[in-house]
Amino acid sequence: MKQLTKITLLCPFSYALRYEYNHEKTTVQILNFCCSLLLPSMSSLDSLQQGLIIIMYFLCFGAITKSLVRMVDAVYAITQTSVQIIIFSIPVIDQQKIHVHPLTFFPRQNSLICNVCGLIEKYATYVCLRCNFVAHRDCMYSPHTIKISRHHHRISHVSSIRYGKFPCGVCRQSIDGDYGAYTCNKCGDYAVHSRCALGKDVWDGEELEGIPEKDEDDITQDAPPFSKISKGLIHYFLHDHHLRLEENILYDENKLCEACVMPIFEDKLYSCTECDFILHETCLKARRRIQHALHLHLLILKTINNVSGDFRCDACWRSCGGFVYQCPKEECDFKLDVRCASISEPFDYQGHEHPMFLSLDPEKKLLCEVSKNIGMQMLNCIKCDFIVCMECSTLPYKARYKSDKHFLTLSW
Repeated sequence: MKQLTKITLLCPFSYALRYEYNHEKTTVQILNFCCSLLLPSMSSLDSLQQGLIIIMYFLCFGAITKSLVRMVDAVYAITQTSVQIIIFSIPVIDQQKIHVHPLTFFPRQNSLICNVCGLIEKYATYVCLRCNFVAHRDCMYSPHTIKISRHHHRISHVSSIRYGKFPCGVCRQSIDGDYGAYTCNKCGDYAVHSRCALGKDVWDGEELEGIPEKDEDDITQDAPPFSKISKGLIHYFLHDHHLRLEENILYDENKLCEACVMPIFEDKLYSCTECDFILHETCLKARRRIQHALHLHLLILKTINNVSGDFRCDACWRSCGGFVYQCPKEECDFKLDVRCASISEPFDYQGHEHPMFLSLDPEKKLLCEVSKNIGMQMLNCIKCDFIVCMECSTLPYKARYKSDKHFLTLSW
């Protein structure tokens, strides 16, 4: 009797399989499904489940089987011996955080839709042999509860959105409700694609599941920036004196708002009763703290304390004066001027008919339709291809010039 050669291989599958080969006839037979410790034995599965596992085997390892037969054929040609190949399994992954059943590696990584992110991508993929759940390896370790820069509440991962259709709060594209997404429990109408929510420019990388939410984390509960003293008289939190409301003002090019450093020629203003401090009414109402789409952390409204009295805005890249929204974290030096900080989504840009969003990849360098230059941060229209940079989007749409009694309007 000819010697039997054995070849033992490790296979990323949850069941041990054995193949037999001889020179007269090639047989690929599943002789035994040796269950791993994490899954029930085959005997506990009904015939339909066993059939699905066998089908999945051929889907997974059809190409591997052909390669093995070719390899065994070469061994037989040299040794003239029959060959037995035994493939043993490696452990499956038990990730209860996203799925109740253990998950098994699936080699065809670009053929299945991930139930967590809703995408087909060339990532290592795992499947559930009891149901049709699929997950990319990276998605299996996605956080459950997070805080992102695009929303003022925490958001949590759900396996599906069965009721209602939502646009993604980051990319603004539609969300397929049959797959996983992040939703806000407080708002009820806010959702984000799983991959969009975990972008490095959107999420700070902190898992918040099990961490109680503090009252001070909710910026909607902040005190207003001013308090009313009497009719037309207020106290502003960044100034020592009282401010008085003025209406029907005359344009004075030498008078600039202390917050945005822009002239006041049409809106109501608040002026100090004891000094030259003045504010636009809109700047007066700017929040003490904001969560801006361009930064991961909360930003706090401050006055500039340096000698020159100016700073560089990280959105428009202008050298700015006035007030600043600054990140309070020591390791972070992010700053926004009041004009850029006032941009929220959807943004109504007067030079365009559709609302604008900050939904573009910040790594991409694109051309601004107004200045014809490549900008740092871009707003885009999701209905057409219009793009405008932050610097141009914060230019006043109307302006006054000392030699002209009429308003000048922005055009390009």
